Amino acid sequence: MPLLKRNHLKHLFNYILTHNNMNTFTHHLKFICTYLYEQEMY
Repeated sequence: MPLLKRNHLKHLFNYILTHNNMNTFTHHLKFICTYLYEQEMY
């Protein structure tokens, strides 16, 4: 994965963790970002 995109995903992931409204959309987005983050780590 390109470095720029990887950094963007990490930023998005951190943003969602910080600004989590716990509504359906945010929860769904958090799930996707968590999945992508874990894929990146392994």
